[in-house]
Amino acid sequence: MSDIPPPIIVDILLRLPMKSLCRFRCVSKPWLALINHPRFAKMHLSRTNKQRLILQKDDLLYSIQLETLSCLRNSIPVEIELPAGMELDRNYTCPVIGSCKGLLCIRDVIALNGFLLYNPCTKECKTIPDLVRDEMFGFGYAESIDDYKIVKIPFNENGVFKLYSLRKDSWISIRSDFDFNFCFYTYSMVSFNGAIHFVTYYHQRPSMIAAFDLLEDKFKTLPPPPDFMLDKFKLSIKIGHLGGCLCLSIRTDSTSIELWVMKEYGVSGSWTKILRTKSVDMRPLFPLCYLNNNETILVRRGITKLMFWDSEDEEFKVVEIGCIQDEWSVENVYLESLVSLNRINGFTNEDDEGLLEYWCVSKPWLALINDYRFAKMHLSRTHKQRLILQKSNLLYSVQLETLSCLRNSIPVEIELPAGICCHVIGSCDGLLCIRFVTAASKGFLLYNLSTKECKTIPNMIQEDRDKLIGFGYAESIDDYKIVKIPMNENGIFSVYSLRKDSWISIPSDFDFDFYNCSSSLVSFNGAIHFVTNYLQRPSKIAAFDLVEDKFKTIPPPPDLMLDRFTPSIKIGHLGGCLCLSI
Repeated sequence: MSDIPPPIIVDILLRLPMKSLCRFRCVSKPWLALINHPRFAKMHLSRTNKQRLILQKDDLLYSIQLETLSCLRNSIPVEIELPAGMELDRNYTCPVIGSCKGLLCIRDVIALNGFLLYNPCTKECKTIPDLVRDEMFGFGYAESIDDYKIVKIPFNENGVFKLYSLRKDSWISIRSDFDFNFCFYTYSMVSFNGAIHFVTYYHQRPSMIAAFDLLEDKFKTLPPPPDFMLDKFKLSIKIGHLGGCLCLSIRTDSTSIELWVMKEYGVSGSWTKILRTKSVDMRPLFPLCYLNNNETILVRRGITKLMFWDSEDEEFKVVEIGCIQDEWSVENVYLESLVSLNRINGFTNEDDEGLLEYWCVSKPWLALINDYRFAKMHLSRTHKQRLILQKSNLLYSVQLETLSCLRNSIPVEIELPAGICCHVIGSCDGLLCIRFVTAASKGFLLYNLSTKECKTIPNMIQEDRDKLIGFGYAESIDDYKIVKIPMNENGIFSVYSLRKDSWISIPSDFDFDFYNCSSSLVSFNGAIHFVTNYLQRPSKIAAFDLVEDKFKTIPPPPDLMLDRFTPSIKIGHLGGCLCLSI
């Protein structure tokens, strides 16, 4: 086994079912660390399609595998073992509020005033104390901030709702101008596309398809299917999702039910009717999922009936499941996953910190993670950005993901060598270029915040007044460079190459005799860009090519005379494009 490269081991493990992975955590400490890691859990979840149907009987929850109708008919329900000392209140039905990424959110647990988050596969759980009143409850996941949330929506006019964040492990109360004074709502609340969806009904007013955005913590509305007045179908609409699309089940009259899917989220014209059926049963249909490679639609009628769409007879038919009778209630569908409740809590830079943990697994893993090709592959996939702040002689960083994440972040000090005064010149691919001054010397420090590796670069010329300094990366020659540009007429500039680990002085015919320059020098597309301002001459957008070690100019925006705006131009890059603020 030691001869198998670690990436091959990872790829093999990612193909295994949940039951096997849970057993293989006992193989060794390295395998335990790997299988328990959040990144492995996400990769496995992206490949798995093992869905299970949740059922309730009395005070117990059960699950059965969902793959095909024949599998469903012959399945024997398996009890979901709740944590010791916890049981459901048999006086209530539908205790499972929702499921996301393999996590169940459960209420109505005896001896628990609040909610229970539970992963049936790993048996991990978390109790969330809170007083459960007569309110609407929703559970969902916001992928962009990797956070699971519970929302409690009141039936009143005060406009205040409560929100729990698993990442922050706290409840907050938020005031909203959304109209909570509805008389009824669909009991089905569905988490989809980073929002919790439901249908509300008002007295003497049209109903709405409402959605609570889990990223912005705000309510919004979605357009209904065309030619539909939702208020005509009060109490007869169920909302769900099918095949990656939002779905509505609508009783259009006393005998007809239609299923609609929104093929492009938020776009009114993308609503498509996928079926219409006659039914004398007034109980609504709740769409659950597709079976048989998206050929069969599985729905729940009322609380106890499980049905599928027979495309040949064009009607819904009851699915008989082994020993399950009418006293069983159908709850929800969930995915088997390794998602850990204990690894979500709190802020961690999972991408980098997780890899650093694996340095210690074995020598082959150390060699793999330290390999420059692995670093490049990892860099091409990561999107974790950090904002650098300075206070006095100290540098700090905070995670950049969303405004809400930024507002709630606590700056983390960047641990630099003691006794230096510093200024950040620039950053490229995770490396910071820092200009430092100590009692004994001046120079530059190249520093990786994640690995803590650093390299000091003595300054070739100790006096850097009246010089522009930039830092950048040339991908075609895989080299990081520092360039020092004079503001005089001698036409000589200095370049440091990390690959050669040396400074060189280069003469140039570029006009360095500018009196002012934009303080922002930006590395982009293999060049360091800046704006120069001259006396009695037009300004320029200049670029130093890091491959050819030559200066060039970039054309300005059309109809703009850059000298008119001297010196009020800043340069940067946004979304893979060069950017000017004028």
